[in-house]
Amino acid sequence: MPARRIGRMDASTAYELRCTEQATAARDRLDERRRTAFDRGLAALARDPFPPVSRASGAPGTDRRVRLTRDILVEYTISSRRLVVVHVTAFDETDILVPDVGTAPEALPHWKRQDNDHHPAGSVIYARRHRPVTLIA
Repeated sequence: MPARRIGRMDASTAYELRCTEQATAARDRLDERRRTAFDRGLAALARDPFPPVSRASGAPGTDRRVRLTRDILVEYTISSRRLVVVHVTAFDETDILVPDVGTAPEALPHWKRQDNDHHPAGSVIYARRHRPVTLIA
Protein backbone atom coordinates (compact mmCIF):
# COMPACT_ATOMS: atom_id res chain seq x y z
CA MET A 1 0.00 0.00 0.00
CA PRO A 2 1.97 3.05 -1.20
CA ALA A 3 1.92 6.25 0.81
CA ARG A 4 1.15 9.53 -0.92
CA ARG A 5 3.13 12.58 0.09
CA ILE A 6 0.85 15.33 1.38
CA GLY A 7 3.27 17.71 3.04
CA ARG A 8 6.67 19.30 2.64
CA MET A 9 9.43 19.39 5.17
CA ASP A 10 10.62 22.86 6.00
CA ALA A 11 12.18 24.57 8.99
CA SER A 12 8.90 24.50 10.95
CA THR A 13 7.95 20.89 10.07
CA ALA A 14 9.90 18.18 11.84
CA TYR A 15 8.25 15.20 10.13
CA GLU A 16 7.38 14.62 6.49
CA LEU A 17 3.65 13.91 6.11
CA ARG A 18 2.41 11.01 4.02
CA CYS A 19 -0.99 9.32 3.66
CA THR A 20 -2.01 5.89 2.47
CA GLU A 21 -4.38 5.78 -0.49
CA GLN A 22 -7.29 4.95 1.83
CA ALA A 23 -6.52 7.87 4.13
CA THR A 24 -6.20 10.22 1.15
CA ALA A 25 -9.55 9.05 -0.20
CA ALA A 26 -11.17 9.64 3.21
CA ARG A 27 -9.67 13.15 3.33
CA ASP A 28 -10.93 13.91 -0.16
CA ARG A 29 -14.49 12.95 0.88
CA LEU A 30 -14.52 15.59 3.65
CA ASP A 31 -16.34 18.85 3.00
CA GLU A 32 -14.26 22.02 2.70
CA ARG A 33 -14.63 23.06 6.37
CA ARG A 34 -13.64 19.65 7.71
CA ARG A 35 -10.81 19.25 5.19
CA THR A 36 -9.33 22.59 6.30
CA ALA A 37 -9.48 21.49 9.95
CA PHE A 38 -7.99 18.11 8.97
CA ASP A 39 -5.05 19.79 7.22
CA ARG A 40 -4.42 22.10 10.19
CA GLY A 41 -4.47 19.08 12.50
CA LEU A 42 -1.95 17.21 10.36
CA ALA A 43 0.32 20.26 10.29
CA ALA A 44 0.24 20.29 14.11
CA LEU A 45 1.03 16.56 14.18
CA ALA A 46 3.98 17.09 11.84
CA ARG A 47 5.48 19.49 14.38
CA ASP A 48 4.74 17.19 17.35
CA PRO A 49 3.61 13.62 16.55
CA PHE A 50 3.30 12.80 20.27
CA PRO A 51 0.80 15.36 21.60
CA PRO A 52 -0.63 14.64 25.07
CA VAL A 53 -4.04 13.78 23.58
CA SER A 54 -2.66 11.03 21.31
CA ARG A 55 -2.60 7.39 22.38
CA ALA A 56 -0.37 4.46 21.47
CA SER A 57 -2.27 1.88 19.45
CA GLY A 58 0.26 -0.75 18.53
CA ALA A 59 4.01 -1.18 18.71
CA PRO A 60 5.46 0.85 21.57
CA GLY A 61 5.83 4.43 20.45
CA THR A 62 5.39 4.10 16.70
CA ASP A 63 1.68 3.49 16.07
CA ARG A 64 -0.59 6.23 17.40
CA ARG A 65 -4.14 7.52 17.18
CA VAL A 66 -5.53 10.96 17.87
CA ARG A 67 -8.74 12.88 17.31
CA LEU A 68 -7.69 15.80 15.14
CA THR A 69 -11.07 17.44 15.61
CA ARG A 70 -14.23 16.56 17.50
CA ASP A 71 -15.32 14.35 14.60
CA ILE A 72 -12.12 13.20 12.85
CA LEU A 73 -9.95 10.39 14.21
CA VAL A 74 -6.64 9.47 12.56
CA GLU A 75 -4.35 6.52 13.06
CA TYR A 76 -0.73 7.06 12.09
CA THR A 77 2.72 5.60 12.38
CA ILE A 78 6.07 7.31 12.79
CA SER A 79 9.21 6.06 11.09
CA SER A 80 12.43 7.66 9.84
CA ARG A 81 11.27 11.25 10.31
CA ARG A 82 8.04 10.45 8.44
CA LEU A 83 4.53 10.55 9.79
CA VAL A 84 2.30 8.23 7.75
CA VAL A 85 -1.47 8.57 8.19
CA VAL A 86 -2.79 5.04 7.86
CA HIS A 87 -6.50 5.43 8.57
CA VAL A 88 -8.99 8.31 8.84
CA THR A 89 -12.39 7.99 10.52
CA ALA A 90 -14.82 10.88 10.07
CA PHE A 91 -17.79 10.74 12.41
CA ASP A 92 -21.09 12.04 11.03
CA GLU A 93 -23.39 13.54 13.66
CA THR A 94 -26.47 12.96 11.53
CA ASP A 95 -26.19 9.22 12.26
CA ILE A 96 -26.32 9.21 16.06
CA LEU A 97 -28.48 6.53 17.63
CA VAL A 98 -28.26 7.81 21.20
CA PRO A 99 -27.34 11.47 21.71
CA ASP A 100 -24.94 12.65 24.41
CA VAL A 101 -26.21 13.09 27.94
CA GLY A 102 -27.89 16.47 28.19
CA THR A 103 -28.80 16.62 24.50
CA ALA A 104 -32.46 16.08 23.82
CA PRO A 105 -33.03 13.85 20.79
CA GLU A 106 -35.46 16.35 19.32
CA ALA A 107 -32.59 18.85 19.17
CA LEU A 108 -31.05 16.70 16.46
CA PRO A 109 -32.50 17.50 13.02
CA HIS A 110 -33.38 13.90 12.13
CA TRP A 111 -35.35 13.09 15.30
CA LYS A 112 -39.02 13.87 15.84
CA ARG A 113 -40.80 13.67 19.19
CA GLN A 114 -44.03 11.71 19.40
CA ASP A 115 -46.08 11.19 22.56
CA ASN A 116 -47.02 7.57 23.12
CA ASP A 117 -50.49 7.56 24.68
CA HIS A 118 -50.88 3.84 24.04
CA HIS A 119 -47.97 2.76 26.21
CA PRO A 120 -48.88 2.10 29.87
CA ALA A 121 -45.98 4.17 31.16
CA GLY A 122 -46.80 7.04 28.79
CA SER A 123 -43.27 6.98 27.42
CA VAL A 124 -42.02 9.25 24.71
CA ILE A 125 -41.05 7.85 21.34
CA TYR A 126 -38.51 9.50 19.08
CA ALA A 127 -38.87 8.58 15.43
CA ARG A 128 -35.70 8.48 13.42
CA ARG A 129 -35.90 8.10 9.67
CA HIS A 130 -39.42 6.69 9.95
CA ARG A 131 -38.38 4.00 12.42
CA PRO A 132 -39.71 4.32 16.00
CA VAL A 133 -37.17 4.17 18.78
CA THR A 134 -38.27 4.08 22.43
CA LEU A 135 -35.88 5.78 24.81
CA ILE A 136 -35.90 4.43 28.34
CA ALA A 137 -35.13 6.96 31.05
